[in-house]
Amino acid sequence: SGTPVSIDSGVIALAAGAQHSAYVKRNGTLYGMGNNLYGQLGSSSIQPKISPVQIATGVSKVAAGSAHTAFVKSNGT
Repeated sequence: SGTPVSIDSGVIALAAGAQHSAYVKRNGTLYGMGNNLYGQLGSSSIQPKISPVQIATGVSKVAAGSAHTAFVKSNGT
């Protein structure tokens, strides 16, 4: 096993799909990384991302499945 690597700080929520992960920071910003074959990372590209990319802002909760990421915004939407 390798040495653990810190990717960010201030994380309040985390979700892992089959080949991607997403997390919410204390400021409500949602980030994701990993496989993006089905657009799990919310970008116009389906290229995988090895570093976190911003998906949305104003987020309070996140969930992930094998080929999707879902989130709830702080305003309830």
